[in-house]
Amino acid sequence: MQPRHYQQAAIGAVDDHLCNRTSNPCVVIPTGGGKSPVMAWTIMQYKQKYPSFRAIILAHTKELVFQNADKLTQVWPNAPLGIYAAGLKRRDTKPDLLFASIDSIYRKAFDLEPFDLLIVDEAHRIPPSGDGKYRRFIADCKLANPKLRVVGMTATPYRMGIGDVCHRDHILNEICYEIGVAELIEQGFLCPLRSKVGDAAPDLSNVKRRGGEYVTNSLSAATDVPELVRDTIAEAVPMLADRKGVIFFCVDIPHCQHVSEELAKHGIQAPCVTGKTPSAERDRITADFTSGKIRAVCNVNVLTEGFDATRTDAIVLLRPTESKGLYYQMVGRGLRLD
Repeated sequence: MQPRHYQQAAIGAVDDHLCNRTSNPCVVIPTGGGKSPVMAWTIMQYKQKYPSFRAIILAHTKELVFQNADKLTQVWPNAPLGIYAAGLKRRDTKPDLLFASIDSIYRKAFDLEPFDLLIVDEAHRIPPSGDGKYRRFIADCKLANPKLRVVGMTATPYRMGIGDVCHRDHILNEICYEIGVAELIEQGFLCPLRSKVGDAAPDLSNVKRRGGEYVTNSLSAATDVPELVRDTIAEAVPMLADRKGVIFFCVDIPHCQHVSEELAKHGIQAPCVTGKTPSAERDRITADFTSGKIRAVCNVNVLTEGFDATRTDAIVLLRPTESKGLYYQMVGRGLRLD
């Protein structure tokens, strides 16, 4: 693997920032643009130049942890890497380059040798204040090494109801490199998107909002209506006739189940993946979708981040949102080239 021009620019921007500034930078690259290789090349160059260098790369799902570690092995097959994630049944502590699930490791900073660099994937998840898992772990790592530097990677450098995730008083202070979706589509690195809108649509006029976003229970009442689900799927199926990998985004578990059942009536197998799906079943479904064994999958807040099935060629948004970040993450599942 060789860096694309913008990936090389991002690597250089991080290095320049860490060498010449004291603040913590963030890199913004669109979904599908290849943030994982940027992280891999960054830590590889430092480890090869400074043998005692130690780094940890944090993510919030086991899938992201695995994908990020896998990218490093593609870039550097003999990398001294380890994985700390309960979902992957790995709790390595000795390797100098550690890929970790924040849920598994956030209490363990003092059980590990100090790190020189900490990278947060999907960095928009770092809360702006309080004592969340990311903030606790980073604070503990800084106690172990006051010179620790933190780098963020994200496609969406903002949070709904909060605003920019990079500012003077936050853990991440400024964006050191950014490239947009339109640029990468124009340059042939991402897929051009086409939008189609059906006639069947929920009435959102009475849906409650909190913090600028729809309240789930209220939104479900407006969307999980038998006639609406029936008509929506009836409209969608002809549009999807030539699609090979379709992801349906639903509001909640009952809505997801009803959409899946309606698709089955049209001969489309689209199993549900939700936060309640057992881990083994979830892994099987996503593996079947990624391999092409099934052509569709329904989900609730599971495949919005870090799901990199490049064969995805259609996104069906049955989950209305006012959140720019959530909308972008859902649509972004279809940006990758195949």
